[in-house]
Amino acid sequence: MSQIRVLLLVGSIVCSLMPQLLEAYGLSSLAPNDPYPLFTAQYPQTFLLNRARRCYMFRECCLQPEWWDVHISAFKQNANTARDFFKRKVPLGDIYGRWNMIGLLYDPYVAEISPTLNSFLNPNGALDQVCVEYLRDPANGDTRKRLGYFSVPIEYAKHGLRIDSSWLIACDFGIHGSLSFADIRQVNPRYNDLSPQATPICIETLHRQSDGEPVNPCERENCAVFGTTCDCLKYLEHNLMDKADIVFHELGYDTNNFHRTDLEFLNLGCFWRRAFIFNEGDCFYPQFLCIPYITIEGALPVSRQKENFKLFAAPFGNNGHAAFAGMLGTTFAFHDTVEVGAEVSATHFFPRLQCGVHLPTSVYQQTIYPFAADLDVEPGDNWEFSIFMYAPRFMGKLSMYAQYVYTSHSEDRYTIVEDLRLRIPGVRDKTVNISSETTMTISNAPNLPPFQLRRFAEDSKWEAQLANIGFSYELSPGISAAFLWQAPLKGRNVYRSTTIMFTLTGTY
Repeated sequence: MSQIRVLLLVGSIVCSLMPQLLEAYGLSSLAPNDPYPLFTAQYPQTFLLNRARRCYMFRECCLQPEWWDVHISAFKQNANTARDFFKRKVPLGDIYGRWNMIGLLYDPYVAEISPTLNSFLNPNGALDQVCVEYLRDPANGDTRKRLGYFSVPIEYAKHGLRIDSSWLIACDFGIHGSLSFADIRQVNPRYNDLSPQATPICIETLHRQSDGEPVNPCERENCAVFGTTCDCLKYLEHNLMDKADIVFHELGYDTNNFHRTDLEFLNLGCFWRRAFIFNEGDCFYPQFLCIPYITIEGALPVSRQKENFKLFAAPFGNNGHAAFAGMLGTTFAFHDTVEVGAEVSATHFFPRLQCGVHLPTSVYQQTIYPFAADLDVEPGDNWEFSIFMYAPRFMGKLSMYAQYVYTSHSEDRYTIVEDLRLRIPGVRDKTVNISSETTMTISNAPNLPPFQLRRFAEDSKWEAQLANIGFSYELSPGISAAFLWQAPLKGRNVYRSTTIMFTLTGTY
């Protein structure tokens, strides 16, 4: 048995020196709305060693070692803003950019599925026809992303219950399990049309006539918006922007408020940890405990996948993907003072089919896309690094900890399984000659604009920097209560979600 312990210690030291070898481990999430989910408000790096810590740090009478604990937590999470690709603070709906309605016109077949867009592209008046030809040319796009763009505020909220438990088996080995249920809402979207702000000429302070009545400067004959007349701007607003909800339905989107309750996580894993005493009895150097630990965990695909046709849907858990995760870390607990530590982890997500994913057919389209495909999705890996400080009993039976977490999700990889455009007769008939001997495939439709998978994949990368601050109070030797606040610091393509959590812990 002693040889096994030596091998484990040597292995942990080697892994500490070579973290780049860990290519398939971690504990973070796939969802940008909750990138680092917490299952307890207690200091998480205890590993059933609290009594041993107290025995050493506070010279308490050594009780029997801990064998089992359970954490029952209620949490609530809210967000109204996000960080976009450029790390700017934006309304939640603009996380992947403002919604480009004019970008839909860049696909030559979009009129086949949207009567509203077909009507917009075929106006009666000659001046309106000139306006349409100008707008549907990508070279005339508004680089400031105002003309033909929406900014979309959304309200996001999640609350639920999480249960976390650990059992010590023997020889510093233990097993771990966690379960999470959640209720998610994304509601009250608002389409804020930015077109009137497209040019200073048309939004300057309203001129006033001699009688003091305001006059809209867009009524002046010499007013222009990026080469278009003000009549063109009015045509765009009345026939496209004001009918956005109708267009979204014609493209196959469900624009209703999103609200669903579901199972979020079911994780099972194991851990190893060991406390080593340094400088015991030495009068010149500080005494401390070094506690290295390793965890390996699997996340089962218990959550349902996000329904991609629901425009305001949010993912639960890992969005239906199984995951394999692990973590390597160490803590240093100093006598009668604080504990500090650091850890690294990574997560590998397994591929899965996703149906009806809307994809861009132009690099200029943004957030809202005209056509969909079934995709084989292989998510990128997550990498996480954190540092933390724990102050046990800094005021009576009250303890606190603070943690900084950096989590990064690498780019997803997509493979088209079926191009759903080939199911649309109006599109299909104009791109392939149909006969009983013909099998409709992507290669048989050379005239269809290719899906911009490269453009779509760029939006799948995200990173988040978070701060966790928790307080716990010992109600008895085996029962404690805790409160935690998780706050966003910086990020890219993630929600600026704030989480609060209350936990009741029992230890045996």
